[in-house]
Amino acid sequence: MKTIWIISDVYFPDESATGYLLTRLSESFSDYGSIHIITAKNEIKEHRGVTIHQCRFSRQGTSRNLVVRSISAIVFGIYTFFFGLTHIRSGDIIITLTSPPSAPIIAHVLRMLLRCKLVLIVHDVFPENIVAILQIRYSALLSPLKVLFRYVYAGCDRLIVIGRDMKVVITRKTGREDNVIFIPNWSDIDTVFNEPVSELRRQLQLDNRFVIGFFGNIGRAQGIENILSAASILQERNRNVHLLFVGQGSCLDKLQTYKENHTLENISILPSSAQLGWRCPTS
Repeated sequence: MKTIWIISDVYFPDESATGYLLTRLSESFSDYGSIHIITAKNEIKEHRGVTIHQCRFSRQGTSRNLVVRSISAIVFGIYTFFFGLTHIRSGDIIITLTSPPSAPIIAHVLRMLLRCKLVLIVHDVFPENIVAILQIRYSALLSPLKVLFRYVYAGCDRLIVIGRDMKVVITRKTGREDNVIFIPNWSDIDTVFNEPVSELRRQLQLDNRFVIGFFGNIGRAQGIENILSAASILQERNRNVHLLFVGQGSCLDKLQTYKENHTLENISILPSSAQLGWRCPTS
């Protein structure tokens, strides 16, 4: 049986979309081998057959402070590297994500040194997304980063993308298509279209409204400003349309403040879907 190592700074009991999906993913692997996760500070050592190894000096969850997030990512990367050197063996499988940015780099180095397999789940394209988020132009620093991440992505045994457009972007970036696999991880129809949603409509008095849902990370890369501008226009032109935000992230406070300052009655903000009880059974 194989030993699978999952590297992520968020994991159970974190309620973010990434933490929730990775928890379910790791539990589904329990029949295929020994499952271990390397994560940030976590008081739980084992969860449904998954052994949890924690970096006590790195914070779990998404901080809204970029400096704190950056420091935490660096510390987590250093811990993961040295822990991996002493625990991961040749032939093992490493699964990690593109966030924090240090994770795929560290995982790639471990792959070369230990001769293990590497699977990268692509949620972000670095450093291009940094340019978009911070609205900066390419500089002398970003150019070598672009080369570095192209090399890291191309060197993975498998690249898992969650969108068809992302598959095109990654194929162009790496010059390879043979190692890119498209596996969507969007809404779960069995979970979403059920009684809890109908009940929520009644609670929010939205039975006769056309509801547009935003589920997941409310962060800097999601273009929240554009959605808020649309909400302002809709409140003036079509009060039958309602926007429902379910999630958390670095721009959550900004979203709430904008709603209050502009007296937007066509926006509802709720915690993560997992906290609302919209979970699929995991075992």
